[in-house]
Amino acid sequence: PRPPLTHEEAVAAARALAPRLRDHAPEADRLRTLPDATVHLLDEARLFDLLTPRDRGGSGLGFDTALLVTEELSRGCASAGWVRAVLGGTTWAVAQMPVRARQEVFATPSTRVALQLRLDGPPAERTAEGCLLPAQRGRFCSGVDHAEWILAGVNAPAVPGGEPEPHVVLLPRRLTEGIDDWHTGGLRGTGSRSFTTPALLVPEHRVLPLSALDPVNASPHGRPETAPYRMAFAAIGTTALAGVLLGTARAALDAHAEHGGRG
Repeated sequence: PRPPLTHEEAVAAARALAPRLRDHAPEADRLRTLPDATVHLLDEARLFDLLTPRDRGGSGLGFDTALLVTEELSRGCASAGWVRAVLGGTTWAVAQMPVRARQEVFATPSTRVALQLRLDGPPAERTAEGCLLPAQRGRFCSGVDHAEWILAGVNAPAVPGGEPEPHVVLLPRRLTEGIDDWHTGGLRGTGSRSFTTPALLVPEHRVLPLSALDPVNASPHGRPETAPYRMAFAAIGTTALAGVLLGTARAALDAHAEHGGRG
């Protein structure tokens, strides 16, 4: 296995990639998803596993690193920065799930996990084996084309016969069917399209109450004892994606500096 990246190495790698991502950006717009070449570059640089715990083969870095990496990537391609932030950031939640789920997902340290905040469909039923999930639809799932797993929000009882409450479940992406409905003017390359899932049973080890991701609550399965896992879940999304805004703003300044003085 390759050694984990340091903060400085991760930011430098992202900065070096930006010009190459810029070359692929027109193709991302045309495809309405990231080209395989862009994903390969991010994979080779190990920028999807920044937040993956070290004991699972990742770099175990923090959201300060992730934000700066996203900013540097977004100077070259905002869609690439956005997708890296989502697919790389969702491992933060996976690292707090039951051990068996972590083993499944992190069998490959650079695994990519898409995020669907809330599925559109009836609440799940709880059984001793897990969650019986009726057919669902997910919307605006960024980077789903390049994910192996989807972490999705559902309403489900904590115990059989209980009242539904927010949970997250891990779904293998291969069990979903994509819908070609991502037609936008900006961030076209994020591939934030919809998908559907058939009715299925989500095993108990791939189910977690949303409240368990709040550091003020005790995690039923433990969490890594590092700073990123002491952050509130509500702060993760804004922290992860702020780098896209900073990077695109800097790209605009770069373009102005390069072309602004020309007649």
